[in-house]
Amino acid sequence: MKVKIKDILPNPYRKFEHYPISRKKVDALKESFNRTTFWENIVGRKAGNQVELAHGHHRLIALKELYAQDTEVNIIVRNLTNAQMIQAMADENIGEWGSNADVSIETVLTVLQAYADGEIELPPMNPNTTKSQIAIAPSALVKKDTDARGQRYSREQIAQFLGWGHRNTRRMNMAFLALEAIEQGFANHKDFEGLSIRKAEEMASQIRQTANLAKKENKQEVDVKRDVKRVGKAIKKAYDDGAGSIDASSVALNARQAGTGTSPVPPDISHFASRKAKQLHSIFSPNVRLGKELNEMIANKDFMSESAIHAVIVALDDLITTASNFKQALQKESNNVQTAKLR
Repeated sequence: MKVKIKDILPNPYRKFEHYPISRKKVDALKESFNRTTFWENIVGRKAGNQVELAHGHHRLIALKELYAQDTEVNIIVRNLTNAQMIQAMADENIGEWGSNADVSIETVLTVLQAYADGEIELPPMNPNTTKSQIAIAPSALVKKDTDARGQRYSREQIAQFLGWGHRNTRRMNMAFLALEAIEQGFANHKDFEGLSIRKAEEMASQIRQTANLAKKENKQEVDVKRDVKRVGKAIKKAYDDGAGSIDASSVALNARQAGTGTSPVPPDISHFASRKAKQLHSIFSPNVRLGKELNEMIANKDFMSESAIHAVIVALDDLITTASNFKQALQKESNNVQTAKLR
């Protein structure tokens, strides 16, 4: 169907403040259109005299920047339901921004709001779903009064609707933890911007844990929010400062103790250190690239010049010296810790 560019609308469920447009991708598309013309494979649906896109928003921006608004382009128009529009948008965004936590959070929120408004239907609820797994849309919180009127749902239904299988379990868990924190006033959408799925899940999990601890201590709501926001801010700062390898639980513990005047404990990076130890063990393994190449060099040393052999030997000597220095520094620190414990 021929449609004027000015009559092409974005997917009504796509919120650009949370679903960013990649400037790099738009520019690449513009270059491609200049070479090969517009790719006429965008799908949309009729909306009065206009067309709403299901996907292809980067191409729409590129079209608007390249051509006059009265220019006509071919759009594949189909009779798409609201559910299909959301699913197409979710697939496009996960493909483009799959590692971004804020996009996944907004995707789940969009589904919850559309379901609450009666604009979509979810797959049937599993008959084995318990009350502790049921919430009322658009809320992400599971509440005791699950018999209340409203659009009841389970996370399993949301995952099925979006086609998020077992591989996306962490994504789903992160999104709901984050939405819970946002709904309770413990965080906002901006707190999760730019975070990976893993980091956002860690931060949201620590926010929930801090809130639960504060409530067990019978703290007032204002104090609970203060503790939680302190923890969230500390974790976000640690990530922004490049401390992604530091355990978020240690950062949270220090933030909680800072609020009580207790001396902070050193962050525990044992897991990070264990990973590095494994990497060091395998550095010259015949199963990894460097080990294979060194073995190949040894097997073919007759075909190497003396200067080349000497260069490799010097490099290995330097590596041994560097490794020895690291080893001595760690042993010295370990001895200091053991001496302190004996005292």
